[in-house]
Amino acid sequence: MENNVSQQTPVVVTMAQIVSTFSKKSEEKRIKDIKAGVLNQLYPQAMDLFDTSTSDVEQQVEALIKADKKLGDASVLTYTKGKYKQRKSKAQPGGADAILQANDFTGRAGECAVMSELLFRGYNVNRMMVDGGIDLVAFKDGFYYFYQVKTVGMKDGCLQASIPIDNYAKNKGYASQMRYVIVGRYNDKDGKMLNHFFVFSQDDIEKEIFDKCIKMGSAYISVKIRFHELTGDPMLYDGDKETSCKWYYNRF
Repeated sequence: MENNVSQQTPVVVTMAQIVSTFSKKSEEKRIKDIKAGVLNQLYPQAMDLFDTSTSDVEQQVEALIKADKKLGDASVLTYTKGKYKQRKSKAQPGGADAILQANDFTGRAGECAVMSELLFRGYNVNRMMVDGGIDLVAFKDGFYYFYQVKTVGMKDGCLQASIPIDNYAKNKGYASQMRYVIVGRYNDKDGKMLNHFFVFSQDDIEKEIFDKCIKMGSAYISVKIRFHELTGDPMLYDGDKETSCKWYYNRF
């Protein structure tokens, strides 16, 4: 059997293969070295035979790197002075998993955290005595606002909160004044417990349901947020659909 690269099954180059040519995060490589590294992975016994197959691999590497550069801060590689290296992952605003206390403590703590943020922003705020789908009422500049607070811990780098559809439907009568706040509790890189706040109006939730980034089930609306592994940006997601939710972050 002839040892000819052109007779081998065509291969598809992936970004993971390109990244694997770097031995560490700080290593810098020119594109020709990246190509050589990928070729060495695919054809370790035939590196002297540069025919159409190896040319196709090089073209795929160039195309993947070109597409990666267009991603900006979300790119896998960075480019400086003719050399590429792996982008350093950002730890913020994501964080490590946090185990919360019993629900009574957790819910009350989240409400108090939101009250504090509102007070700092000049809202006159108080808790409702009975939980009927509204946890807090706030007043500012002649307008009343109603808040439902959901407090959750980070799990596997993600936050997930559920809004009862019954309460959601009842609140539609004052949708323009209604706010849903997800308080995400997490450990930062130094082990300090901190909060994420994501604030949605009813219209925001309707839009994200329409865009299939928030799921409406039979009994609950499910809001899931993960943090991008490279940029640290929060992303709303459901299934294979996702979108940035930086707009909702700390938007009191």
